[in-house]
Amino acid sequence: MSKTPFMPLWVSDFLGDTLDLDAAEVGAYMLLLMAQWNRGGNSLPDDYKKLQRIARCGRNWPRIWEQIEHYFDRDEDGVYSKRLRLEAQNVAAKRAVNAQNGARGGSAKSLKSKEQQQANATNSLQRNSSIPEPEPYSIKDTNVSLSVSTDATRHANEVSQAVSRYNEAATKAGWPQVQKLTPNRSKQLRLRLKDCGGLNGWEDALRRAFASDFCRGRTSKPWTGFGFDWLVKAGNFTKLMEGNYDNRTDNGATSNRPENRPDPALEQIARLARLR
Repeated sequence: MSKTPFMPLWVSDFLGDTLDLDAAEVGAYMLLLMAQWNRGGNSLPDDYKKLQRIARCGRNWPRIWEQIEHYFDRDEDGVYSKRLRLEAQNVAAKRAVNAQNGARGGSAKSLKSKEQQQANATNSLQRNSSIPEPEPYSIKDTNVSLSVSTDATRHANEVSQAVSRYNEAATKAGWPQVQKLTPNRSKQLRLRLKDCGGLNGWEDALRRAFASDFCRGRTSKPWTGFGFDWLVKAGNFTKLMEGNYDNRTDNGATSNRPENRPDPALEQIARLARLR
């Protein structure tokens, strides 16, 4: 059990990183973090049922774990929050210095020695590769929690940019815009970004959809079902990327009409978005 009864929590960072989690998911995530802290930062058992009990979840545990699993890493002992482990190690090191200095007494000389040793301990932590200081985050506003890894931050930014680029294309094409990024939408978008290789592939999908008469509702029997939720479904996205919705001539060949080529305005939007 941890000898430190309190756990540091950067509130703004935590809230910013968990915006796509519902209340049950946030509660389960926090209980797992507290359980790891109570173990001195050591790993939790990589056991599905035990983690379910620690998080105090019932039948909804599979859904909840699917949403929060990416916040944790794994080692030979189980699952753990990387950032929380670093915080626990740093607090333990400072406690050890304080305990050592406390045993020296309350003289002025001892107080001066205590301050010097605390400074040395901080420098030692920065030099010691086994207990690295958490690197400062450069994400705007509040996008990082106490335990988020750099990979999770990168994925969150990629998702946000992908939604922004969809909305820019939707404004021009007349598609419905994304008003709320739910946990399920975020999950599906992350999977599609993985399928197409990231933002460049996502932009290619938007260009294909924008050039498609079918997706734009410009066929003889107009279809108006295109939207974000349609696009991020695995089957629809695959068909779009394979050219199933490309414009075709009467003989079935892909049309060379200008509207089937990348739209210069949409290309400009994509370039401007990348320069932000």
